Amino acid sequence: MKSYPLESVEYQGRQYSECSASIDEESHQAEFLHSKGLGSKKLVSIGSLSFDDRTEVRLEGKTIKAGPWAIVASSETDAAGIMKLLLKPKETRAKLAGEIFEVEKSVSSFLKLREEGINFLIKLLGDPRGVSFGLSSSWSSPNMGPVEEFLTNQAMNLSSALRDINSAVAPLVGKVSEEKVDRIYAFVYATAMLQNSLLAGGESRGDAEGMLAELGIRLPSSSWVDTQAAYASLMQIAHPILFSGEPPSVPKN
Repeated sequence: MKSYPLESVEYQGRQYSECSASIDEESHQAEFLHSKGLGSKKLVSIGSLSFDDRTEVRLEGKTIKAGPWAIVASSETDAAGIMKLLLKPKETRAKLAGEIFEVEKSVSSFLKLREEGINFLIKLLGDPRGVSFGLSSSWSSPNMGPVEEFLTNQAMNLSSALRDINSAVAPLVGKVSEEKVDRIYAFVYATAMLQNSLLAGGESRGDAEGMLAELGIRLPSSSWVDTQAAYASLMQIAHPILFSGEPPSVPKN
C-alpha cells in the first residue's frame, strides 16, 4: 500500500481539498480521502477506484485523470508515481502478451523443424539414393554419410528448439494457471504424435486427434493434416483455446 498527499480530488462533479490517495498495487484498488473539516486531521473516504488494464489514465502536469476521477498531486514527482501504479496492470498485461508470443513462436519453430524432418524421412523411404545424392553438395563430415549428417544436425536443432520452448514457458509459471502451462506441453506432444502418424501411414492419427480434441482443438479437416506447413500454423488455431482469458500474443518491443 502506498500513500500520496493530494492537492485536490474531483469526483462526480464535486471537488475536495486536503486529500490523500492510498493505492494497493496488488489488489488494484485506490482509495481517496479528504479532511472531515477545516484543520481536522481525521480523514474520511471520498470513494475508491478499481483499476485494471482497461482503465483510461492520462497525465497532464500534476493532474491525473483516471476513469471518473481527476486527481491533482502535490508534485509532478508524486503524479508520476501515482501514474505508474495505475498503469501497472496495463504494463503487466502487455508484458504477458509478449511472453505468450515468445511461447507460440518457439512452439511453431519446433513444429516446423519436426515437419521438415518428417518430410525428409518420407522422401528418404521413397528414394534413398536420390535423397543421399541431393545432400552431397552440402556434405561436410568425414565421419558420417550425408544422410546421417543431416539427421544428426536435425536432432541437435530439435533439442535446441525444445530448450527454447522450455525457456519461453518459464516466465509464464506463476502468471497463468498450472493447467494452462500443462496444456501447452500437451498440445506440443499431441501435434508431434500427429506428425509422426504421417510417417507411420496414419497409425496413431486418431489418438493424436483425440488428444487435441480433449484440449478443445479441432482440425479444419482430415485432409488438412497432410497439408505442407500446416503444423506451424496450428498454433494460431490453438491460441484462443490454450490461452483463454489471456491477452492476444504480440511481439515484445
